[in-house]
Amino acid sequence: MQAPQQSQAAAPSGLLDVYQLALEKDTQYAAARASLDAAKTLPQQVGGQMLPQISAHGTFGRNNAEQEHLLTHRRFEDTYRSRVQSLRLSMPLFRPQLWAEYARSKAEVRLAHAEFENAGQELIVRGSQAYFDALLAQDLMALAEAQTKATAAQYQQAKRFFETKVGTITDMQALQARYENAMAQEIVAKNMFEIRKNILQNITGQEHQKLRSLGVRLKPEDQKLDELEGLMQTAMQGNASVRAAQAKYDIADKEVWRARSGHLPVLDLVAARSRETNPSYTTINQKIDHKNVALQLTIPLFSGGSTQGRVRQTIALREKASSELEHARQMTNLG
Repeated sequence: MQAPQQSQAAAPSGLLDVYQLALEKDTQYAAARASLDAAKTLPQQVGGQMLPQISAHGTFGRNNAEQEHLLTHRRFEDTYRSRVQSLRLSMPLFRPQLWAEYARSKAEVRLAHAEFENAGQELIVRGSQAYFDALLAQDLMALAEAQTKATAAQYQQAKRFFETKVGTITDMQALQARYENAMAQEIVAKNMFEIRKNILQNITGQEHQKLRSLGVRLKPEDQKLDELEGLMQTAMQGNASVRAAQAKYDIADKEVWRARSGHLPVLDLVAARSRETNPSYTTINQKIDHKNVALQLTIPLFSGGSTQGRVRQTIALREKASSELEHARQMTNLG
């Protein structure tokens, strides 16, 4: 059972093998995948704040009370236990900031999807570049080894000719110099192959002793001129960089909405119930129940200009995102 595993491990790696390993082992792609998983939780986090919030609270204590009569100066001391139990429910009825944050979270998910797709495309480019560089280095190393062997054979032949008085010392020295130069070139080629293999290993997480050469050459089909407009439209809609820039603009736009909502009132529904046992020295051996349902309204009146400053900042950031979106579209058209 050991021999098949060893032969399989020693099998040359092809471009598809490199890509499949890179999908599992590449750190940059793994980071983009983790960012996408994290972004997917944002709508749930914000949406949870729009739902009723229920909390329970309890306090249990031992109290020591001392009382002194001002006229008789008689002192009374008593020890009692108190207990407070409460249940509180709050539900946002009008919170524009939460609506803006929820819309922003959706845009964050779209951005993470675009960046993850862009990371996948970059992985294809990086993996292919590393594979072809390593494959070229492997071919150059094989060529250098063949040249070394051929030069060594010529040198040995010239040496035999010189020993039989057929060749000259000049011919032998020239071939010796060529042989030494070929060995130096072989060392350089082997070092370059090792460097290229290490770069490929950083992407795939696995060492590749030998790479499989390409098969039939790819022959791309010629595109007709009337198809270019359709291709440009497809590229504009499907380009991950453009969609990421669009998502960033949407995020910036929702930030403006959230900043402006700081001027608006906030309305919550609050319901609470509590039960107190021996809440104070004067109410020993008593139980008090409280029930409360209310609408809680908060109106911002003055914040020192911080809200308006935040609005101006988000508007400027939205303009920045708009320029970056236009730049991404222009780069797509140029590409």
